Parts: sequence; structure tokens; C-alpha cells
Amino acid sequence: MYAQEISRTIIISSVIDDVLAREVVAHIMAINDHDMQVADGIASVGGKFTPEPIEMFINSGGGSVTDGFAIIDAMEMSETPIVTYGMGSVGSMALAIFIAG
Repeated sequence: MYAQEISRTIIISSVIDDVLAREVVAHIMAINDHDMQVADGIASVGGKFTPEPIEMFINSGGGSVTDGFAIIDAMEMSETPIVTYGMGSVGSMALAIFIAG
């Protein structure tokens, strides 16, 4: 019926760099694409779809500002709600990502 469920858990536990930002942004986009497909299918039969939130666990000292803002931009554009959890060290750019959740 629908594509296999995508994990709704994102873990940031390293320095924020371009590799991590690409992975996180791609994961957020994949979840949103999946939710849009499910919502379209449910709407076609007259139902309403409320997606489960994405949970983002952060334990990072920070990193690149530009890569961090790429993650924040993806979070702000996400139709699926994102809940952030700070665990351990949440410093510098990681704190900005945490607050954006």
C-alpha cells in the first residue's frame, strides 16, 4: 500500500559538517515526502492524516555555522513536526539546531 516506514529518529552526535548536514537534510526530506504520499492517499478517501513527529537527539559540541543553518532551514520547511532533545553536550551550532526544534 505505502512505502516502508522511514525511521523518524535523527541522531546528531558528532561535529556539524557538510556530510552530517547532507544526511540530516536528506532524512528530513525523505520523511516529509513519505508523509505527503500517505496524506494524499488518506485524503483521497476523505480522511485526515496527522504525521508522527520527527525526534532529533543532539549531543554535539557544534561545528560549521553554514552547515548548521542548512539543517535549521530544512527543519523550518518541514511539514512534519520536529521535536529536539538535548543530551550531554549541546554547544555552539548544535544549540541553535536544538532551539529550532
